Amino acid sequence: LRAARTTLTDASLVALGEDSRRLRCLDVSWCDNITGAGLVAVAKGCDLHELRLSQRRQLTDADVLAFAPHCGNVRVLDMSWCDSLTEAALIAVARHMPKLEELIAFENGCVTDDAMKALARSCPRLRRVHCHGCRNVTYAGVTSLLDGCRSLRELVVGGCDIISDAMLSTIEARLDERRAPDRK
Repeated sequence: LRAARTTLTDASLVALGEDSRRLRCLDVSWCDNITGAGLVAVAKGCDLHELRLSQRRQLTDADVLAFAPHCGNVRVLDMSWCDSLTEAALIAVARHMPKLEELIAFENGCVTDDAMKALARSCPRLRRVHCHGCRNVTYAGVTSLLDGCRSLRELVVGGCDIISDAMLSTIEARLDERRAPDRK
């Protein structure tokens, strides 16, 4: 269900959770009328594989901590521009979403070295991580992710001011080595 930029409410999500067990994709980006309670209801009732929460500036760590345990099959998660989140939210994502293959978290303060380490420990299927503009990520966090997520093929860390051009070259070289077998 692609409901970005709509007036969807918690009541709508509760109804979806009760009546749409086959729902696999939910995009509630820019939906300001939804709270953590609505997300919990749909997460409990549906087997979500894709969850897009971009531009949900009022989304809190408590919301993520409440719905993440019900999202064990999520493979794609977009948490871009969710300004209120801290690393606790992304650590909860790592703990409860072990099938995660793609994380999109542009301009998000929750992406830290400790969160990257949690992803590396718990999300071995990660293939793509987009964290452009996440200023709390250092080369140490990126290295942890590269070491722990052997399936990682795409990593976007531009705009992460602490990572130098030389470090970016090293990261790209490591990713190129992994992509080489894919090209054969």
